[in-house]
Amino acid sequence: DINKDGLKIDIIYKKNLYKKDGTNPSLIYGYGSYGSNVSPEFDKYIISLLDRGFVYGVVHVRGSSYMGIKWHDFGKLLKKKNTFKDFIISVKYLIQHEYIHPNKVCINGGSAGGLLIGAVINTINIRLDSKTISLILNHSDSKLIFVDSEFLPTVKEAFKIGNHKIPIIFINDCKDFSKNINIGKSY
Repeated sequence: DINKDGLKIDIIYKKNLYKKDGTNPSLIYGYGSYGSNVSPEFDKYIISLLDRGFVYGVVHVRGSSYMGIKWHDFGKLLKKKNTFKDFIISVKYLIQHEYIHPNKVCINGGSAGGLLIGAVINTINIRLDSKTISLILNHSDSKLIFVDSEFLPTVKEAFKIGNHKIPIIFINDCKDFSKNINIGKSY
């Protein structure tokens, strides 16, 4: 466990290339939405990175159901920020314990994981340059909800992330991590 809440991260690396001295490059993946879990599976692209000395990590943030339904519930709606905090805590843990190099961190999340990555960037207020962080950022399903006032979320999306036309408190809470509202703050 990384913290008292039970946060976990799975890492894999090639044993003969790994050095526990904080010099390893890394790719850290997160999702954390809809109660979905990231299961270990073969990925030829990850193997290629491992062959280059990367540490690959999957963070099991709140919003997934990795630790049960309460874990999921504490990462959605007004508690969505927990998802982002978990990811940041995990990366900091790996850096502090010298698994990875702080200037060689790549972060990845697709679909709703794109929201996670965008929020992480805005939350930690980093300068985006190749020496600091690299991004593999895919689209975010939920960004349409904050951009297009005519877009109505599906029932599943509304249940998980809220309907922007109704609860003002939700929108005020989301302003802190919305990629679309905060895009300029990290530069």
